[in-house]
Amino acid sequence: MVASVVKLGKKAHLVLSNGSITAKKGEGAAAARKRDENADARKKLFKAKVDVMIADRFLSPGALGHNKFLVRMDKKGKPAVAWTGSTNWAPTGLCTQVNNGLLITIRRLRRSTLINGLYSGMLRAPSQKPGGIQHQGKTIGDVTVWFSRTTQKVDLAALDEAVQGAKEGVLFLMFMPGAAGLFSTVAKMSGNPKLFVRGVVSTLRTARETKARSM
Repeated sequence: MVASVVKLGKKAHLVLSNGSITAKKGEGAAAARKRDENADARKKLFKAKVDVMIADRFLSPGALGHNKFLVRMDKKGKPAVAWTGSTNWAPTGLCTQVNNGLLITIRRLRRSTLINGLYSGMLRAPSQKPGGIQHQGKTIGDVTVWFSRTTQKVDLAALDEAVQGAKEGVLFLMFMPGAAGLFSTVAKMSGNPKLFVRGVVSTLRTARETKARSM
């Protein structure tokens, strides 16, 4: 990926992010966040005259900059389309991982503004209500679709309600769910002998973390 960007030279304008960093013993999150995983790549980019933004998007630990953005310009230098999503631009990311990709041809994201770290209601308002699967302008099937980000966690409340309404069982996959929320609901339901509850969780909070969260 770095070699491909290097070929673009001055035509490329780049913002670098960091990966999943774990703070070392005795090291705070702020200090860990300053560790530059892109040091070698940055040297190659600078040498090729690539415009690397001064402000890096170093979020980990504490958050993960997993979404990627690519804005393609037309011959006149005007934005044509944007490509974003969680897909990693590497052979393993493209061929062995399950992620999403989104091609954007409208500019509401650019016109929107950030308020307290969240985008304005201009973008969030349409996500407050669920939709369905569309085909040729018509809703098909009985699948409910939510888009993020919502406000007041209305999507998670709907999911929790659906899970609690299970009649026979609950099958789940959760990525770092935390001790509260839907995981708490499923954990309680697992004690019901009339329900088949099975699933996989990537990471569980320790008893100490759970106690600290509740204090």
